[in-house]
Amino acid sequence: MASRTRALRTRYGLGPGDRFDWDLTQSQLVIKGTRFPLVTVGTMSGDTFRWAWDDESIPSEGKTGLEQVRAFGEANGIPLLTEPSNTGGLASGNECLAVAGRLLGANAVLVDRTDAGFIFFALREPPS
Repeated sequence: MASRTRALRTRYGLGPGDRFDWDLTQSQLVIKGTRFPLVTVGTMSGDTFRWAWDDESIPSEGKTGLEQVRAFGEANGIPLLTEPSNTGGLASGNECLAVAGRLLGANAVLVDRTDAGFIFFALREPPS
């Protein structure tokens, strides 16, 4: 996912200091006027990562596709993908994000800091 994220940043001329806004209800992230469809993968508070599919505060529109990540975990016996939350800090959250990003066919991933901790997103190319 790191190489996909770098490639997307290069294609759109995005840098680490660029300002962006995300909207969970509209399932989009806006950077430099470009709207990227997104999936909210999960959140982290303290050292606990929580999947968005288990978080009622995240609008359903913003977590479309996560059911296939959970189903993959169930079919392959991967508790990391099927348990509503897990401890392990940011490393665990990043691992969940990378797996989800690959399974969702994301073009990039993003972790943003929030007042409560972190939020994890998988991004897609804007529609043409």
